[in-house]
Amino acid sequence: MLKPHHSLESPVIGQLAFKDQFDSLVNNNTGISNIDKLILLKQSLSKGTASSMVDKAELTDGNFAIYWALVKARYDNKREIGHGLLKKLFALHPIQYQSQRGLLHIVDTVHEVNTSLEQMGLNTSNYVEFIITHIIIKNLDHRTTVDFEKSLTNPNFHSLKTLIDFLTSTAGALASSFSRSNTFRRLTIRFFA
Repeated sequence: MLKPHHSLESPVIGQLAFKDQFDSLVNNNTGISNIDKLILLKQSLSKGTASSMVDKAELTDGNFAIYWALVKARYDNKREIGHGLLKKLFALHPIQYQSQRGLLHIVDTVHEVNTSLEQMGLNTSNYVEFIITHIIIKNLDHRTTVDFEKSLTNPNFHSLKTLIDFLTSTAGALASSFSRSNTFRRLTIRFFA
C-alpha cells in the first residue's frame, strides 16, 4: 500500500519508490477517477515543497494530470537520485567486528543501490564513469557545481566527457578573465603612477 504522508524532500532514494508506487496503485488504476487521484496525491505528500505544490489545486478532472506532471518534473531527476544513492553507498561505516547484522547491512545497501541504479537505466558498465563524476562533483566548489547543473539540458545521467569538457572550458574562461583583469590592473597602475 502507498505510504501516506510521503516526503519527497528526503531522502532522495524514496522519490523513485514513491513514483513507482503511486503509478502502480493510483495513476495506472482506471477504476479511480482523476479527482480521486488528485485527492490521493494530496494525501500522500507530507508537508513541504511537494505538498505545497498540490495543496491549493482545485479538485477538477483535468487538474490531476497537470499536478502529477508538476510533481514528477520537480522530483524525477535521475542525476540527483543517482547521487543520493552513491552517497548512501559511500556512507557505509566499516564494520568493527564480524557480525551477521553488519555484513547483511552492507549486502542490503549494495543491493538497494545496484537495483535502483539499474531501474533508472544505468547499467554496470556505466557505474565506473558515474562514480568518477560523482567524486569529481563532490569535490567542486558550490558555484562551479551550480554552473555545471545549469549547463545540463536534461535530468538524465551525463557522461564524464561532458563534465571534463565543462571544467576545461570553465578553467579556460577563468584564466582568460584573470589575464585580462591583471592587464587592466597593470595599465591602471602605470597610468596613475
